Amino acid sequence: MKIRTQLWVLAVTAVIGMTAIAGAALFALRGELLADRQSKTRNLVEVGYSILTRYQALETSGTLPRDQAQQQALAEIKALRYNEKDYFWINDMHPRMVMHPMRPDLDGKDLTNFTDPNGKALFVAFVAMVKANGQGFVDYMWQKGDDTSKLYDKMSFVKGFQPWGWIIGSGIYIDDVNGIFYQRAILLVGVGLCFIVIFFSIGTVIGRGVTLPLAQMVGVMDRLAHGEPAEIAGIDRKD
Repeated sequence: MKIRTQLWVLAVTAVIGMTAIAGAALFALRGELLADRQSKTRNLVEVGYSILTRYQALETSGTLPRDQAQQQALAEIKALRYNEKDYFWINDMHPRMVMHPMRPDLDGKDLTNFTDPNGKALFVAFVAMVKANGQGFVDYMWQKGDDTSKLYDKMSFVKGFQPWGWIIGSGIYIDDVNGIFYQRAILLVGVGLCFIVIFFSIGTVIGRGVTLPLAQMVGVMDRLAHGEPAEIAGIDRKD
């Protein structure tokens, strides 16, 4: 294999290695983004859960009757927002909708047969998760905001509130996570391409600095081998 070819093989191998590392980094990045959003959602559901706990304590102490404590808790949780558009909902263990700020038409309705486009009975899945683990994540499809015509992949964290037999939940949209991921991926790929261009440019200069003098030396040795006079160049090179 010619020296020029060997140098190009070395360069291509390095680029393949860089690409593999970048791919692994992007894969890990998406996992970290999803885990971060999941952690934030879990923590926010705990905020809603603490509101239920506070009003249930008022019921226990006799300060408020149960109906009034529940209504005030629902009103406070219904008004909560984060990231401008994200919210909390509450259903019971039947499952029946107790409160949904974006779908008030579901309030009070039996949700046993309510399914997403994939046929998943999501509210039944919420109840099953709470019965099995007390809390957890469930994936399904749901609308964004008030628009019921388009549904998106969503992952929600649900937690059971045993004193009232309720389940409080909130979720993240997977396409939102993917949007953040693609923005960072484009930036990373752009930086990587810049490094690859620089790497190949430097490699080309170094390659020519090696192969051209060698080619000249081979020409000199060939002429000397045939008894022809030739000037030996490059004797001042330290390599």
